Amino acid sequence: MVGLNMRVSEIFYSIQGEGPFIGRPAVFIRLQGCNLRCTKNSVGWDCDTQYAWDSSGGMEISIDRVVDIVRQYQCRHIVITGGEPMIQQREVIELIKRLDGYAIEIETNGTIPLDPDFPVEKVRLNVSPKPHAPIRPEYIRYASCLKFVVASEKDLVFVDSFVKIYGVEPSRIWLMPASRNVDEHNRNIRLCWEYAKLRGYNVTPRLHILVYGESREGV
Repeated sequence: MVGLNMRVSEIFYSIQGEGPFIGRPAVFIRLQGCNLRCTKNSVGWDCDTQYAWDSSGGMEISIDRVVDIVRQYQCRHIVITGGEPMIQQREVIELIKRLDGYAIEIETNGTIPLDPDFPVEKVRLNVSPKPHAPIRPEYIRYASCLKFVVASEKDLVFVDSFVKIYGVEPSRIWLMPASRNVDEHNRNIRLCWEYAKLRGYNVTPRLHILVYGESREGV
């Protein structure tokens, strides 16, 4: 599909800081725009990539150019994130086709209907359900992991309720500390740690917070 453009916040080479592939070098493609607004008022914690919320922000570039940038790095692992990348699902499908042979993770909130033609067999969907936005059932089916942000006991109650309602195996659940700095990270990961021991959930730290001390672009 020649000439198709994407709205991109940033593209950078770093280390996957969370989830099942934590510690792995990866090229991150952060797409611009999000359909949710996660703040302390709405969910009890603040999204750490608010700069990627506005769909008119970032830069509009061609998929050809995105692929060219990715190929500059000697790395075969890709993370497509946001914002909410599935807002640009048509473009993401084309990008996946162009990056055939790469290992691709997609970070999504799971609220946007999944196109029947979406190549779920070619990617890992890392789905992060939110308490204020109902998840689409197809994401539960295809999710490689279900990752929950935790800032309080209230978030853990939501996780337990989710597991019960949807009959999800605890081994598919990852608890992740809400964190914009190291102090917040370490406080909240202790909550995740102790609760995971009781329920059989997984825990993921956020390496980029621990390494750089705060949430920031390009890491």
